[in-house]
Amino acid sequence: MQLLSNLPVVTAKIDGHDVPLVFDLGDSSALVLAERVIDRVKTSPTGETNRSTDVQGNVIESPKFKLARLQIGNAVFSDVIGRLDLHDPKYRPPDVGQQGYFGTSLLKSYMVVLDYRHRQMTLIPTGSSKDQSAKCSGTAVPFLPDWNGYAVTKVNTDFGELTAIWDTASDESVLRKAGSQKISSSELTETVTTKRLGFGGTDFGPLKLHIADYAQPAGTDMFIGYNFFAQHVVCIDFPGHRFLIRR
Repeated sequence: MQLLSNLPVVTAKIDGHDVPLVFDLGDSSALVLAERVIDRVKTSPTGETNRSTDVQGNVIESPKFKLARLQIGNAVFSDVIGRLDLHDPKYRPPDVGQQGYFGTSLLKSYMVVLDYRHRQMTLIPTGSSKDQSAKCSGTAVPFLPDWNGYAVTKVNTDFGELTAIWDTASDESVLRKAGSQKISSSELTETVTTKRLGFGGTDFGPLKLHIADYAQPAGTDMFIGYNFFAQHVVCIDFPGHRFLIRR
């Protein structure tokens, strides 16, 4: 795994081509590819479109396709349903040289260990040995139900209990402006540091937060992004619907 401008990038194999992809924990899509990749690999249009809303609330419709085979490390995925990478002109996500993204739907049968310090992503399939599964360990933090594929948890902070979405494609952690109303005006700047960041009865603070406004996902108070993943080994146990965090 590479870290490019704070985003985790791995090289996938598609039709013999090396394709750099960002792992986007904040996107439930299985696969998103740039048009220049679709033009040179074999895909089959499904005749359907994907309707989604970006972080600023813009609605985007993009055509879907089927990809026969995708390989990431030793993991092989067959008949993957993806979509074309399209964005509203008013919003452009960071470009670090990636040619697409892969999200949570692709990895729903895996435990995924992210170790930013050692630039490693480990995919542990369901049914692995105890030794393999033991790599996914730490303080357990359950996903909140009914979030349609988003990895969302509760977190205790200096500003009270907040609803947090975890997003590896966010190059910083963000506190929503509405949540910043709990901060006194004398302390309010473009960033704030919460000394307490409690998950599963364990304090993982402090964490620096950039104060910003965003539209989606509605109902969340903050994004947990790069600086948290850089400090901790995080296992995303998709079958178990939980995180496991190590210092």
